[in-house]
Amino acid sequence: MYSIQAVTLFFTLVSSGPVRSPFPSISGFRNTTSVPVSTFISITPTPVSSSVAATSSAPATVTVSNGETVAVAAGVVVVGAGIGGFFTVNGVTTPIAGGASVVAGSSAANPGDPSNPDDPDKPKSNDGDIATNSGPASVPASSAPPVSATSSDIPFSSTSSSAVPTGTGVDYMIFAKENTVKEDADGFGNTLAGLVGADNIDNIVNDAGVPYAWRANLNPDQLEKVKNDRVIAGTDINDPLTRDDDQPAGAQPSATQQKRAEVTQTPIAKNDIFDLRVLSTPPREKEALPNYRYDDFAGQGITIYVVDTGPFDLQHEEFRAPSPGITRRELNVARNKKFTLEDTQHGTCVASKTVGGTTGAAKRANLVGVRIDFTEFGLLRGLQSAANEIKQKGLKGKAVVTTSILMRAPDAIYTTSFRSVMRSFVALDVPIVAAAGNKFLDGLTEPDKLPATMAKDFPVIVVGNAGKDFKIAPKSQRGNLVTTYAIGADIKCADPLDLTGLATDSGTSFAAPQ
Repeated sequence: MYSIQAVTLFFTLVSSGPVRSPFPSISGFRNTTSVPVSTFISITPTPVSSSVAATSSAPATVTVSNGETVAVAAGVVVVGAGIGGFFTVNGVTTPIAGGASVVAGSSAANPGDPSNPDDPDKPKSNDGDIATNSGPASVPASSAPPVSATSSDIPFSSTSSSAVPTGTGVDYMIFAKENTVKEDADGFGNTLAGLVGADNIDNIVNDAGVPYAWRANLNPDQLEKVKNDRVIAGTDINDPLTRDDDQPAGAQPSATQQKRAEVTQTPIAKNDIFDLRVLSTPPREKEALPNYRYDDFAGQGITIYVVDTGPFDLQHEEFRAPSPGITRRELNVARNKKFTLEDTQHGTCVASKTVGGTTGAAKRANLVGVRIDFTEFGLLRGLQSAANEIKQKGLKGKAVVTTSILMRAPDAIYTTSFRSVMRSFVALDVPIVAAAGNKFLDGLTEPDKLPATMAKDFPVIVVGNAGKDFKIAPKSQRGNLVTTYAIGADIKCADPLDLTGLATDSGTSFAAPQ
């Protein structure tokens, strides 16, 4: 038998005066009890022919939204709405963010054009949090400007890539030997830039400013040269990750989506968000309280870093700051300009469970959504970027990091780098919260993926999923590595397809950020 005690992790970590306590401790779980879930739909963009053609008069306008791909003629003005999408001109597909506009076929429509000032991969300054408006959102999703990785992430000399033959290659992660000094790491960076071009490299820099990992497409000859460099410990293929949600991702149909409940900043807020009501239910109660009782100052003075896929839909009503000075922003360290609806749904949902006006447990905390590529390199880079910014902004002891992105370490070299990031968080006195995983019915009892497996050696808070019957959810992984459980069955969270609507999802991904 297992004993479950679900607590609100962020509330415990960041609340200045807790009013509520964990929900009842009930022994046992039932593997035969299925929890109905309705999750996100993976959308593969399909080109849609546009009926609008360019004319000699004022340029025509086409709106692209919800991740769709639209074929347009050169000269047409393309406007991104919602989460944006993609447009195709003469067979070339280009992404467009929500709130952006561009003339199809112009140089500005090419994100890779060096003259394009809006290229999200170009380094931008990061001079502080960007606060959201105090009123309801009235602009398209994702229109808030993301904060890109700072120039310190790419310390290499500027080597022109125009003269470097790219050829065909495989996406590799490259890892430096432990204790490599900055001079040697920068030297290898210049060598790699000479092989593939500086514009074709990503890297990860630790909080001391020393690069220790790189990402680049390498052909066999280039790979051999990299492996033979005295600085390098080894290489791995940068594999994409797979979702570990309770059910295959899918969006609840809009007809059954629930509108945001009316909430006031008082000690008691009446709503039907079951997981939050459970968080304030006293021990030994047989059922959840009818209201959610919480500390109005929960999270104040704390910054929560949510490392996940994006873009985060920060224009949703759930992310409206409760008062001036409380901020919601995105730190974009993703290289890939393309994204799926599933990417933004997952990150937006997880983030809203931390600070959401209706759905979150720490409503007055600052939020930084760390947007990552959905790859092995992307997760490592996102966590390191969070650690670097926490140190740079002097947030030692005043931040929490959570991620619901899980992965198996490809080998010991990757694990060594991951452990280095964990040590940075420990030195910064920053709690790390991770999902336990949803593979119990596949025979995986204990958490088997990073970051949860780091709980063997580091103070990682690993969260399992409990059902509405207060028992461990059938698919949730469990065991000695799991720190606690929270309700993760049929939770409510921000829906990026509706700026005032809530979606439903299930899994440890959504139990962890509570």
